Amino acid sequence: MRVLSIGEILWDHCGTQRTLGGAPLNFSAHMSRLGNEVAILSAVGRDDSGDEAVQNIKNLGVDLRFLQTSSEAATGSTSVVLSPNGEPTSRINRPAAYDFVKVDTFAMQEIGEYRPDWLYIGTLFHLQPEFALRTVHLRRSMPHLRVFYDINLRPDNWSLPLVKCLSSHANIVKLNESEAHTLAEASGFRNFDASPEGFCHQWLRIFDLECVCLTLGAAGCLLVTTKEVLTIPCAHIQVLDPLGAGDAFSAGFVHAWHHGLSMEHSGRVANYMGGLVARKIGAIPEWSEQERELLQEQFALQQNRDGIPAS
Repeated sequence: MRVLSIGEILWDHCGTQRTLGGAPLNFSAHMSRLGNEVAILSAVGRDDSGDEAVQNIKNLGVDLRFLQTSSEAATGSTSVVLSPNGEPTSRINRPAAYDFVKVDTFAMQEIGEYRPDWLYIGTLFHLQPEFALRTVHLRRSMPHLRVFYDINLRPDNWSLPLVKCLSSHANIVKLNESEAHTLAEASGFRNFDASPEGFCHQWLRIFDLECVCLTLGAAGCLLVTTKEVLTIPCAHIQVLDPLGAGDAFSAGFVHAWHHGLSMEHSGRVANYMGGLVARKIGAIPEWSEQERELLQEQFALQQNRDGIPAS
């Protein structure tokens, strides 16, 4: 499978800890570790942080052909604060280098020649109307392309019309409980607490989606299609750092879904991936050889349950 991720690259600062991240990069790194071909369209600054980011991204196995270097602003960064229940919130420093990505005709042609199977998008990067228009054009120009949209709302860095626009060009939408509650209120859905699946069904129907993934933290995930509604619990784990777990979930789900696994078993693979990251420090932690083997075993197990030959 070939994937193109579009969006921010930034350094997360949490206390004395500094880690490379940004949801599109986190997703890309995990997709690469699953054996997929992955490139990222973004930009870093002409600074030490940018140079360090480029080297780290290269080491993660992510293709750099669409990664740009901008002199307009510094490499992206955030300050991350954990709430009492462990939920991370970020203050995003902008403008950042990724706000100055050049998505010109030549870049669009190169992306067309790359021929990705999946496009990963988020909300933050698309706040600039030009970027949203380019992504919509890309989607329309490549009929085979499927889009995974991680809504990923950041305070003061989203709008309901933008989220609706991007949802209308997606195949799969993923969001967490807090984001779903926010969108439900903003869009006039008044019964979210009693029926989160009702809101997901409404979003699915309005935007003609294949699936809506609602992550539930330690409780697992709620998955909704036109035919099924499933809540899939995850194994109990000791959470060390929740940062990036949702991005790992996204990678696991897209990987499994693309390979034809059922909704249930795609959710189980995704939950496993999210838990693997939440047990470690950082959004893109190192995996041991044993952990890689266990992940492969988990994927093969779910394939076998669906009667799909191991790839």
